[in-house]
Amino acid sequence: MIKTRELSNGVTVLLERSERTDTVSIGFWFPFGSRDESDEERGFSHFLEHMLFKGTKTRSAYQIAREIDRIGGVLNAFTEKETTCFYCTVPKESILVAIELLSDMVKNSLIAEEELLREKIVIINELRSGEDSPEDKAHELYLRNTWGDHPLSLKITGEENDVRGISRERLVKFYHSRFTPVNLIISIAGNIDEETVLSYLDAQIGEVEGVKFSLSRIPPRSKEFIKIEKSRFNQVQVYAGVTFTPSNRMEEYYALLVLSTILGESISSRLFQVLREEKGLCYAVYSFRTFFSDSGIFTIYASTGPREVEELLQAVRGEIKRFVEDPPTEREVEDAKTHLKGSIVLVREDMETRMKRLARQYMMNGKVYPFEQSFKYIDSISRERVVELSEKLIGEKNFNFLVYGKLRNVKTIERILNGEA
Repeated sequence: MIKTRELSNGVTVLLERSERTDTVSIGFWFPFGSRDESDEERGFSHFLEHMLFKGTKTRSAYQIAREIDRIGGVLNAFTEKETTCFYCTVPKESILVAIELLSDMVKNSLIAEEELLREKIVIINELRSGEDSPEDKAHELYLRNTWGDHPLSLKITGEENDVRGISRERLVKFYHSRFTPVNLIISIAGNIDEETVLSYLDAQIGEVEGVKFSLSRIPPRSKEFIKIEKSRFNQVQVYAGVTFTPSNRMEEYYALLVLSTILGESISSRLFQVLREEKGLCYAVYSFRTFFSDSGIFTIYASTGPREVEELLQAVRGEIKRFVEDPPTEREVEDAKTHLKGSIVLVREDMETRMKRLARQYMMNGKVYPFEQSFKYIDSISRERVVELSEKLIGEKNFNFLVYGKLRNVKTIERILNGEA
């Protein structure tokens, strides 16, 4: 059973107890990320994600690492464009250790000058490794062409100059204005004694002070584009997509999930079977959905060689067109639905996935649905609903295209993408 509780200090706690496991996963979530930084704060959220591992008033960086290692647990974190999370997955008997450790990291980080200087080097190397990834580099260009200089299209890490310019004084001010318990959401999934956990959380977090961070988000304006860019990379990266305004209706979320599963989000999907299995044009091809609070993108991705790119682009355009003109059959829709329900059964065994699901649904909808409700939503999706959505999302819009890599004949590619060849 999923429960939403509130500590005496006002912090929201999401709980999902499972007796069928010996593990617990707990996440400390902040409902803001790189999108919510000013121009002078680019990369601050991600940098703080790193710094909270670098020592507190009572623990050194080594002691933080040793404390989680000695119990065989996992301590990690991630920064996204609209969220930041610090989490532990541990044996069930070590949940109090995880609570104390996360509470200390979030509340009492030192952000020492010497650690900050060292971490700049680490993050700059992280940035440069991304520059060496053709898929990452192409995706960055894809977002930039879609949304221009809007914060959703910018790097979560910030640029190298942003990282070099971070000072301890400004980072500490940012930390105290945002990464405080007043902004915190806690999600826990696993084999727990709920009252013991809630009582210990209350004691560790203590009184909550400060002012809650107020989100002020401006939706991005989408552009239509066809972008062809040569690069030093040998393979060619292809991104094709359309933007949409997401609905807070879970039915629409699952309808898009069924659609994407049929088109490209499974190995029996149309894109995978035609482009890879039948025509052998690529190794990687799939579709995916990206949701933000006020914007979304539905994307097709493929990677291929310079000799195959022209035929692959023709095939991608052909499958997009065919999806509307030859819409999914009843069998395709039913197969997608059973695929999704089977996937949910599998991920339900993973406490980390369940913990993340709790927080993401809560931040999206203000409440969390049990797995059984997800099954009901999937079962409710009809073939007619998928066809209706495909006509609206795919049939009424032109797909944006980014082609990036070692290109031999740019003019031919332009004609293909403009429907002239």
